[in-house]
Amino acid sequence: MKDVDVVINFCKSEPMINQSKVFVFGRSLGGAVAIHTLRQLFDRGEHYFKGAVIENTFTSISKMAESVFPPFKLIPWIKERMLRLKWESENQVGPLHTPMFFISGDQDTFVPTQQTHDLFNKAVRSNWKELWIVPGGNHNTTF
Repeated sequence: MKDVDVVINFCKSEPMINQSKVFVFGRSLGGAVAIHTLRQLFDRGEHYFKGAVIENTFTSISKMAESVFPPFKLIPWIKERMLRLKWESENQVGPLHTPMFFISGDQDTFVPTQQTHDLFNKAVRSNWKELWIVPGGNHNTTF
């Protein structure tokens, strides 16, 4: 059984959890995991989570690698050979109908704010979405 199934089964069986208010939340890499989780459920035809909160999250590991180490833009074949995990949220978020709230700190020096903007723009089928840029927020203090 996958981790997401264990979490959902727990939430469904816990009487203290209001089933109409279960959201998935992820920040940074956790945002990529949240989007991946939503996409897995979507592909299975399941829509358990009522919405998502995605904070300071990147579009893909590949683009993050280029942001952290700009020479990778010049040698993409080396970058691709080095990256084992992709976490391509920008390719997974598009078909999701889930309401999504994207948050980014405008002073995030690790995950460029533009990447959260890009995720927001790619969430074209979300039935509600909002982007909130936190003035002065950096990667670890946006909340």
